[in-house]
Amino acid sequence: MQSFGLQAPEPQLLQAVAIGLTHRSHLYEQRNYRSELTVGVLDALQGLGSNFVRKQAAVEMLRGSTFHTPGALSSAVAHVHAVLSTWAAEQTWLARSCAISKGLDAEALPPKVPTAICQQLLGVLCLAGEAHTAAAIVREVIVAAQIEDVADPKTTLQERLHPAVPSYGFERTGPDHEPAFRALVSDGRGRQGVGQGRNKKLASKAAALDFLRRHLPQALVRQSASKAPRSIPSEIPEQIAHRQVVSRLQDVFELGDAARPLLSQALIHTSWAYEHKDVVAAYHQQDNQILGFLGSQVLNFEHSLACAWRVLRERPSEFTALTLPNQSCVAAFQRARLAPGLLLGTGQRLHGVPPELAGNTFQAVVGAVFVHHDFPTSLSPLWPQAWEDLRQLVFPGTSPSLGPATLMQRATSAMRLEVDVMFDVEGAGTYKPSYQARVLLRSTMLGDGAGSVAVTGPRAGDKTTAKHLAAQGILDALHLLAQPELNEALARVTQSERRLALFILAHQVATLAERTVPVRRWIESRLAGLHLADTDLLAWMEEADRLLTLPESARPRILGGPLSSTLRVALHPSADLAGEPSDELEALLAQVERIEEPGELTADLLSRLVELCAIYRGLSDSIVIDLPELADEWRLLHRGRLSVTDRLPPVRLFGVERAVLDAAVRAVLTSTGGATVHAGSSTRPCLQFRAEVPLVPSHLTRICALWSGPSGTIKLAPAGGGIDATVLRSSDAPGPLTEATLMAMQHAGKPHHHVLANLLHDMKNQLVAVRQAAVAHATGRTARLERQLTASRHLDQAHSLAVRLRSTASLLASADTGCVELGSELRDYATSLLPRLPRAIRLNVPDARSEVLVALEGRALTAILDNLVGNSITALRDGGAIALDWTADDKEAVIEISDDGPGLPPEVRASLERGVRIRTTSPGGNGLGLLGVRALLDRVGGQLTSPPTSVGTAWLISLPLFDPSQEAA
Repeated sequence: MQSFGLQAPEPQLLQAVAIGLTHRSHLYEQRNYRSELTVGVLDALQGLGSNFVRKQAAVEMLRGSTFHTPGALSSAVAHVHAVLSTWAAEQTWLARSCAISKGLDAEALPPKVPTAICQQLLGVLCLAGEAHTAAAIVREVIVAAQIEDVADPKTTLQERLHPAVPSYGFERTGPDHEPAFRALVSDGRGRQGVGQGRNKKLASKAAALDFLRRHLPQALVRQSASKAPRSIPSEIPEQIAHRQVVSRLQDVFELGDAARPLLSQALIHTSWAYEHKDVVAAYHQQDNQILGFLGSQVLNFEHSLACAWRVLRERPSEFTALTLPNQSCVAAFQRARLAPGLLLGTGQRLHGVPPELAGNTFQAVVGAVFVHHDFPTSLSPLWPQAWEDLRQLVFPGTSPSLGPATLMQRATSAMRLEVDVMFDVEGAGTYKPSYQARVLLRSTMLGDGAGSVAVTGPRAGDKTTAKHLAAQGILDALHLLAQPELNEALARVTQSERRLALFILAHQVATLAERTVPVRRWIESRLAGLHLADTDLLAWMEEADRLLTLPESARPRILGGPLSSTLRVALHPSADLAGEPSDELEALLAQVERIEEPGELTADLLSRLVELCAIYRGLSDSIVIDLPELADEWRLLHRGRLSVTDRLPPVRLFGVERAVLDAAVRAVLTSTGGATVHAGSSTRPCLQFRAEVPLVPSHLTRICALWSGPSGTIKLAPAGGGIDATVLRSSDAPGPLTEATLMAMQHAGKPHHHVLANLLHDMKNQLVAVRQAAVAHATGRTARLERQLTASRHLDQAHSLAVRLRSTASLLASADTGCVELGSELRDYATSLLPRLPRAIRLNVPDARSEVLVALEGRALTAILDNLVGNSITALRDGGAIALDWTADDKEAVIEISDDGPGLPPEVRASLERGVRIRTTSPGGNGLGLLGVRALLDRVGGQLTSPPTSVGTAWLISLPLFDPSQEAA
C-alpha cells in the first residue's frame, strides 16, 4: 500500500484496512471473527468502492482528454471498471493479505474474490479519509485498461502479423464437468503467447493478448479521445430566465463568476444546442450531456458513501447496494426550480420536460459544481445549506426502495418464471412518443397450452415507466396470492386478473412439486403461502386445492416430490429442534443435577420425567391408527375409569398424534376419579377430555403447553376443568396440497429422539430406584447405611445420565450446522488422538490434499469420529491398526474409518439397519451412539454406511460440500 501513497498508517486505519481485506467466505466460516463485521458491512464497502472506481475513472478521463460525446466517456469508464477484475487478480499482495475461507486457494482465487476485496478496500480508504490512496489505485487500473483496450486480440494479432498467419494449439485439462483449455499461439519467428479459458475461444483470445503484451505492446496502447487544446467556454447570454437561474445557482453554492460558464452549460439541452450551433460555437459551449454523466457518477458515489456510514452504525446482516433512482434527481430538479433556465429546442419546449431530461439536468448542475471545485474528494462538505432538503433526496444514507420492475424480476427469478418484456411505441421519432409494455410470463413447469400468459400495462411517456406499470399488474397478482383468505381475495378482481393469479399459482405449485427452492427467499417474497407458516398455511393450501382442482393423478407427484420437505422447512425453520421440549428438558436436567439427597426427589419431578420420555418416544413413533380404534384401546386400558360417550370421527392419526391424545387422557385421569371423552362440535374434529374431580389448573396448562409442540396437527388447550384437543386433519379426503401440508406439519421422527427417550427412560429407572431405596425399611445401622449407599449409587448414575443427556441433546439438536475444512480438521483430529491411543494400536494419518469445506461444524465431526474411532479402539483389545482417509469430488466428501479388528458384530449391523438402539455397558462415552451419528449426518444430508470387508470394520461417512450461497439464502 505504500506504493500507492499510504505512509505510516495509524493502528485504527490498519484495523479498517484489515476489514476491507476480509472476504465474505471468511465470515461464513469464522462466525466469531469480528463482532462488528457483517456481510452487510462488506456489501456496503464493496458498493462504495465500485462507485468510487466509476467516479474516479470519469475524473481522470476528463482531466486527461476531451470527450465530445457522453457515449465515448461512458464506454471508457465502463472499460476501466471491467478491467478492475483482471487487474485485481494479478495483484499478489492483495491475495496474500486477504482473509478468505480455508476452501479457497490464495494462489488461484476466482476472479470475483480479488475484485470484491479490492472494491471493499477502496471503500475503506474513502471512509478513512485516504481517498488519495484510493485514487492512486484507480490510476493504476486505468493504465492497465489503456494497455488492454483491445476489443478483439485475435484480430489485432492477425493484422499485425500479416501476411504471416498465427498458429494456435490447444490442450484440455480439468474434469469432464468443468473443462479448462490452455492455448499456445506462435508465429514463424518462434515468438509465443499462452492463455487459459473455459473454452477454446476464450483460451485463444487470452493467448493472443499475451502474445501482444510480450512482443507487440505498441498495438495495445489506447489512443486518447482527443488531444486538441480546450477552448474556454463562456456563459450563454441569450435568455434572461437562463441567466437568472445561473445567478441563483451561483449564489446558492457561493461560487465566483468563473463558475457561470459551467453552470450555463449544465442548462443547455441537446435540442437547443442543435438548433443554435452558431451560438454554441461562438461561446465555445456544448450541451450538458458530459456534465450530466459526470454528475450521475458523483451522486452515485455520494449516495453510496452516505449508505456506507449508516451501515457502519447499524451493522445489518445484509445490505443491497442500489444506484440512486432517477426519480430522486427529477424531484431535486423540480425543487431547485431549474426549469425556467433550461434551454430547450423549439419542438422539445412544446412538449415540456420529461423525467429523463429533468434528472439529467440536475445531474449536470452537480457535475458543473464538481468540475468548478476541481474534482474534490467529496461534494458533501460543499453542499449548500439552502439545499439541505435536496441532500436528503439525492444521498439520504438509505438504500432506495425497489421499483415495481425490480420487484417483479426478483419474484419471477425466485419462482423460476421466464420473463420477456416488449414495447409498443406510438409517435416514434416525435418529441412526445408513448410506450406500452407487454410482459410475457412463460412457465416451463406447466403443460402445453397453459405455459404462458401476457400482461399489458397502460401507456406512458417513457419505457421505464411503462415497464413499471406492467410489472405492477404482476405484483398485484402476487399480492392477491399472498392473502390468507385466498378465494375471497380472487373473488374481488376481474377475470383477467384472476386468470393471471391462477397461472402464477399453478406455476408455483408445479415448481414446488418438482424442484427444491430457496425457502427463505420464497418466504420473504410471500410466494405459495409459505409466509403464512406460523398462522394460516393449512387454510391457504385448502383453498389452493379448491381453486386449482388438481387431478388425482397429480397426487403422487406432489406428495412424492420436494414439496413436503419445502413445507417442513417453512413450518419448522429450526428443523432439528422442531417439536422438541428442549427448554423443559434443560430445566429438568438442571433440577436432577441439583439433587444431593434422596429426600429431595419429588413425585412432580418423576411425573415430568415420564412426560418427557413419552414425548421423545412419541416423536420417534411411526404407528398409524384411526381415532375410533384408539378410543377402543382407551376403553380397554382404562376400563371402568374412562368413558368415551360419542362415536369419534374416523380420523387417521400418525406418529406423535396418538401420543398427544394419550397425554390428554393421562392428564384428566386421577387416582380418585375417572374421566370422559366427548366429540365436540366445530369445523374440525375436536375432543373434549373432562375429569370427574377438580384438577389443578396450572397442571393442565403445563401439560397443554408441553404437548402442543410435538404435534403440529393437534392443539391442546385447557377448557372447562379439562382439555380440548383440536385435530387439524379431518375425516374427508384432503386435496394433495392440503395432504402435503398436513404431512409437513407433523414433526418427522429422528433417530436421536430414540436416543434421548432411552436415556430419559434409564434416568427414570435410576431415580425410581433412588426413591425405593430411600423409603425401604431398614433394621439396624448396617442395613440403613447399605440402603443409603444403594440410593447414592443410583443417584450418581442419574447424575451421569444427566450429563450424557445434556451433551447428546446439545450436539444432536444444534441448529447451527456450520462448516469445516475437512483435510486440516482430520489432520488435527489425528494429531490429538495419537497421545490417547493405547501403545498397541497404530494410527494411519490422512495425507494432505486440496482444501475442501464440508457442511458440518467441527464439534459435530469430532463427536462422530470419537464414536466410530472409539468403537475401533474397543474392538482392538489385543492391538492393531486404525486408518483415517478421505476423498472428495465436486459434490461431496467421503471419510473412511477402518480397522483390522474382529469386524462388526451381526447383531449390531442388524440393529443399525432397523434403527434400533445398540445398548452398551461401556462406561463414559459421549452418549451419541451409532444412531446418534446417523442423526447428525441426516441433519446435513450425509450418510453413514458400513461396507462389507474381508478384515475388520470399515465405516464410510458421506458429507455434502458447504455451499455459501445456500447459507445466505
